[in-house]
Amino acid sequence: MGTLKTTNIETISGSGTLTVGASGETIALGATTNNLLTPSFKVRNNADQTLADGTWTKLTLDTEIYDTDSAFASDKFTVPSGKDGKYFISYQVSLNVTTDWRMAWGAIYVNGVLEDTLKAKISLNSTLFNDGECVMSINGVLDLSATDYVEAYGRIYSPSGGTIVAEGGSCVLQGYRII
Repeated sequence: MGTLKTTNIETISGSGTLTVGASGETIALGATTNNLLTPSFKVRNNADQTLADGTWTKLTLDTEIYDTDSAFASDKFTVPSGKDGKYFISYQVSLNVTTDWRMAWGAIYVNGVLEDTLKAKISLNSTLFNDGECVMSINGVLDLSATDYVEAYGRIYSPSGGTIVAEGGSCVLQGYRII
């Protein structure tokens, strides 16, 4: 057995397929690979979802754009076995109310508990926002282990009542393992 030391391996023509080993052989790599950036997922809500005034509501995220490890189900991402690590999580929430509103929140929950480092709030102390949409983006890194799960929530306070919705197609949760 010999050792090949080089800085570059190319095909003879410079393009095409480079084959290492024969079919059925196992190739052992001395370098460690972590399969970074996987698992990864991106999901969104398909339709408007009515929220109760002043109550944290878990969003229904029913449209998968991609999910590399089939780890997103039942409106939550669950870390697969063997995929512990730090995850970049990004969440866009779009809330709308048909009457005046005073406060709006978006947040990530981890294992059913509000994650204080991944929440956003818009608060109007002396004035009301008159009938409209509020879009917030929340981004951060979480240290997650197998079976930990991540969910997206929204909340709005409207002293005038009205219909409060998480707008369909405008709420997006996505993430991927970084290390």
